[in-house]
Amino acid sequence: MQFKTRFDAELRDAGGALQAAPDGADAQAALAECAKQVEALHGSISAAVHFLPLATREACSKATQELEARLRAERERLAPKKKFGFKNRAKLAAAPMAPTPPADAVGAVAGAVAGEGAADAAAAAAAERLASTTAKHHEDSFVAVADCAGFRGQRGARLVREAAEAAESGGGSSGGGAGGGVGGDFALEGLEECEVRLLRPSNSLWIRRLTRCTIVAVPLPGSIYVTECTDCTFVMGARQVRLHTSTGCDFYLHVSSHPIVERCDGLRFAPYPALPAPLTGVVAAAGLDPSRNEWRQVDDFDWLKAQQSPHWSFLPEQYRRAAFDFSATAGEPPAADLPPSCPPSPAAEGAAEGGTITVTVLFFAAAREEAETSRASLQLDAGSDTEALRALLAQRYPDLQPLLPRCALARNAEYVQSSEELRDGDEVAVIPPVSGG
Repeated sequence: MQFKTRFDAELRDAGGALQAAPDGADAQAALAECAKQVEALHGSISAAVHFLPLATREACSKATQELEARLRAERERLAPKKKFGFKNRAKLAAAPMAPTPPADAVGAVAGAVAGEGAADAAAAAAAERLASTTAKHHEDSFVAVADCAGFRGQRGARLVREAAEAAESGGGSSGGGAGGGVGGDFALEGLEECEVRLLRPSNSLWIRRLTRCTIVAVPLPGSIYVTECTDCTFVMGARQVRLHTSTGCDFYLHVSSHPIVERCDGLRFAPYPALPAPLTGVVAAAGLDPSRNEWRQVDDFDWLKAQQSPHWSFLPEQYRRAAFDFSATAGEPPAADLPPSCPPSPAAEGAAEGGTITVTVLFFAAAREEAETSRASLQLDAGSDTEALRALLAQRYPDLQPLLPRCALARNAEYVQSSEELRDGDEVAVIPPVSGG
């Protein structure tokens, strides 16, 4: 295939450039060039997602992610080492890490298959894939490199990273931990109910584990990575935007390439708002074309059908904010800038009602082929059980209906022996029989 041949050549070039990157003063410039090549690889996959065979797309994505991991490791190796000092335990406690799933839970499905003496290796492969998918949810998040400047572990705060000229004149940045010169990476992590304004562009922006936050940022020349965010509003511009494992978020974007969505639900998109007079040139200053905005061209890697993905939508014009506050002093937006009774996203609305639950469904093997997706987020009435889920799946995916009665279900990595009540946030795998049994 012509795409694969070209992609493999570009991948070799990027890998060779990373391997040949020098140490010393020239290292950061070389790694920045490698990062551009990695972004170009992601862009190539995104542009071809609608015609690439699934196996080719997954292989190319995996190879690019592995190269990206090598790039992160090299950046971390070359990062300045921290000086020794006693850590503030209170600050460390403010940003707890997500618990790692216990090994016995992750391996439960594989153990069940082995215990039943399954003859076909495909059953074990499906179980292994389920276990790895459950663990992968916690492992493949985008993570900033060590010593990356940023705002971390705060709740209910108003945080401002001022423009470079303001910081140099002594204005500083509120919230602490926001150092780093123009062009470096910046991170937002572990924030809850915070209002953040990033008025100084960074090279790349790493956003992770935000809840009910509003992020207003001037455009930047590199990439923005968003993962594990819930019920947030983002106003951002970049060459590339990648969104991962996030729910119920609104994005106002100016982006040069197709936004990429993976393992997300309830996302809504709108164009980047008009900027106040002092900032009218920041889009072009970031190397972006003000006349070209690809915010509508969203690529959902978990939805391969030609029809609209159920995981994201466009924010209706009547509910969009007309303007956002880009000033260095935090305050409430003018009433005229607020949309009229903007409805919450479907995911957030279901959680607020309390009468529904949201369940993540993973499709494997033949079930994946019939559903034409590997993952879906479905809402059911509170108190629904696995049989109600089967009925909903048959209604939502008619091609899957003949196969469903013969499929096993695994709830949170454990096989369901009989009907079980589902709870909000459960993960249910649909595993078809092996060898046509």
